[in-house]
Amino acid sequence: MDRLNMKELLTRMIEEGASDLHIVVGAPPIIRLHGSVEPLQGYKRLTNEMTQELIYSVMNEDQVSEFESTKECDLSFGIDGLSRFR
Repeated sequence: MDRLNMKELLTRMIEEGASDLHIVVGAPPIIRLHGSVEPLQGYKRLTNEMTQELIYSVMNEDQVSEFESTKECDLSFGIDGLSRFR
């Protein structure tokens, strides 16, 4: 899969019955399933650019600015027809 998007990853997470999605540079998307972490099948390791694109896709301009200056950002967002995430 060349182009990832957050909605696709979160949909897969929910379909798998996972509680968390971990996005880490150098690893494929990882889910927490029944207390254990495991890679989502079918995805390659994430690059810096892929990770940034995924995360920035759910942030507004102020959140991106906050993250770039502090390297932290606490946010929540919803995806219509799917759920709300934090």
